[in-house]
Amino acid sequence: MTAYARHSTVIAEGEVSWELRSVNHRYFDATLRLDKLFYPIEIPLRKQLADKLARGKVELTIKFQPNVDHQQGSDIDEKQAEQLLQQCQWITDHSQQVVPIDPVRFLQWPGILTKPEVDADMIRQTALDGLGQVIEQLIEGRQTEGVTLAKLIQQRCQEINVIADNYRKELPYYLAQHQQRIEKKLHELNVQIDPNRLEQELVLFLQKSDVAEELDRLESHIKAVEQALQREEPVGRRLDFLMQELNREANTLGSKSISISGTNDSVQLKVLIEQMREQIQNIE
Repeated sequence: MTAYARHSTVIAEGEVSWELRSVNHRYFDATLRLDKLFYPIEIPLRKQLADKLARGKVELTIKFQPNVDHQQGSDIDEKQAEQLLQQCQWITDHSQQVVPIDPVRFLQWPGILTKPEVDADMIRQTALDGLGQVIEQLIEGRQTEGVTLAKLIQQRCQEINVIADNYRKELPYYLAQHQQRIEKKLHELNVQIDPNRLEQELVLFLQKSDVAEELDRLESHIKAVEQALQREEPVGRRLDFLMQELNREANTLGSKSISISGTNDSVQLKVLIEQMREQIQNIE
């Protein structure tokens, strides 16, 4: 979701410029920094952003730079000047000391000098029309980043599949090894035990250690991640949910582990899932 776009256009009144930034965020959050001229169109601007962008912390800046003629030209508001002169005259009439009026300071009084009027409606419409182009530039930047992130996530998915396959293949060996350790321990202690009871305990242990369902769900979630990456629509929230499910399965595998190798596999799974989760924060 990290991207940047900028655009400007020159019109008769001056130059309108747009800057649009986007960083990672779980939801859509827009901040607008506008010149006072654009305050009346803040709501339509926000709607354009919300219609095109689903996630991310977005900051939009729109500025208007009037051309040289508008910057340098100034007119005297005769009505305001006349009123101010009358007030100055009243003060002079009621004062013991007569102070001459300083023309420079007089012209600096708020409202005396006015800038030439601009076509505000036309400038605002230009701002609205040009925003779509800036948003498209931002989306292109996001898509470029998304292609790279998708490849990284797919690599992590492949690594998780390899770990899950190895875990599934090695599990019978570790279960048999565990049974042998129990029998050897009983033999060393020279303890006589009912074979049927021993068999029952081993069955209970196997049931508690069975992770076939967890491995099946893990592989199913990985397939769902890979399918989501192929969709032509925002999938960030769906991927967030799948990361939670993958992490839950990895934790269960760790709690049911009966070997150091199984525990290490569980830790490695959680590392890969966390790496994917961090990358998914950048996906809309």
